[in-house]
Amino acid sequence: STGAGNLVYVLSNYHGPDDHLAYGAIAKGSWGATRHDAATDRLSRTASAPGLPVTVLGWSCLRVDRNDFSSVFRAHSGGGGTTCYNIATGSSGETLCIFTPAGGTVIGTAPFVVNTWLPWAATISAVSGTLYLANASTGVLSSSTAAITAGVPDAYTIGGRSPGDPNEWWNGSHGFLRVLTGVLTPGAIVDELFNRRSRHPNIWADYDFIDGSLLDISGNNRPLTAGSTATAADED
Repeated sequence: STGAGNLVYVLSNYHGPDDHLAYGAIAKGSWGATRHDAATDRLSRTASAPGLPVTVLGWSCLRVDRNDFSSVFRAHSGGGGTTCYNIATGSSGETLCIFTPAGGTVIGTAPFVVNTWLPWAATISAVSGTLYLANASTGVLSSSTAAITAGVPDAYTIGGRSPGDPNEWWNGSHGFLRVLTGVLTPGAIVDELFNRRSRHPNIWADYDFIDGSLLDISGNNRPLTAGSTATAADED
């Protein structure tokens, strides 16, 4: 441990090169990624969504700072009209936050740097949220926690607000994104962020985006649906 809010994970916990996603591997372009470069590139899961508590995590890269709210992962209900929680940048376009319109915001400890990959995770319950940012080179986590009021979604959208809402879209890339039920521990979060495949029993959906795939590779068969334009491959 390196103090409150920080954690170093021992590399001996990894299980070999086939599973271990080495620090910085996505940033070096050795893993597939999907690129959102238009509001119509948003990806959605409209058939179902996990309840609370939940953990959402992935690797993301801000490609263009829009100087506006930019939705990375928005969980919603009512056909997309009601925000249950939104993992998005703030109005500056750079700092990742957890927004819950019913009350409370969690603000990340550092902003995105344009064209730099950032591993992140969010744990969300009905009354509390924690946002973790990981150093892609060292695996050190920093965290921030706040009281929130999250709702229970019936769908979610990646890279935008909802299938029918073109606002506050994400101009960037995702290396992978996973959704897990429950609140993962910091150690489990690092294990997920730096492994090529999820090994956690609570995995709900796992999207690797390799070759433009929108399939759920967890085995739970929860694929995404593309917007009116397709995301592009990003291997930079």
